[in-house]
Amino acid sequence: MHVKKADGQFVDNKSQMIADLVEERVIAASQPVEGSMDLQLIDYDPIYLETIGGQKKQRVYDIGSKGVTFCSSSRASSSSVTTVVDEAVEQRVMKTNEHIVVMETEMKEKDQQITLLKDEMQQMKEVNNEVKEMKNAMQQ
Repeated sequence: MHVKKADGQFVDNKSQMIADLVEERVIAASQPVEGSMDLQLIDYDPIYLETIGGQKKQRVYDIGSKGVTFCSSSRASSSSVTTVVDEAVEQRVMKTNEHIVVMETEMKEKDQQITLLKDEMQQMKEVNNEVKEMKNAMQQ
């Protein structure tokens, strides 16, 4: 997909939208057939080409110089086309996995903070109860 090398962010909204649509269609296409537990083999080429609206002037949107493999010349093979799309999907999966790891780390940190706050709250309750008991003892 068309992302910046520096930070992996999409270069524009169109690239993000296409990546999301391709991902949705790949997920939908990979669902098992009703009554079967077998996963479907996915041909990414038609999914991607359908999502972007096909070829225009022997070019395919969002794959840059690798677009030659999508053209219907004798040099292009389905395996090279699949490789290009597989690499793009693999990059997207890697970014998603990295994001998940970051979020899991943040979640663990938040859980630790919550635990500390609960402990502090319990200590405050205990101190408050001791103060109440002292006041009651003093009043008697």
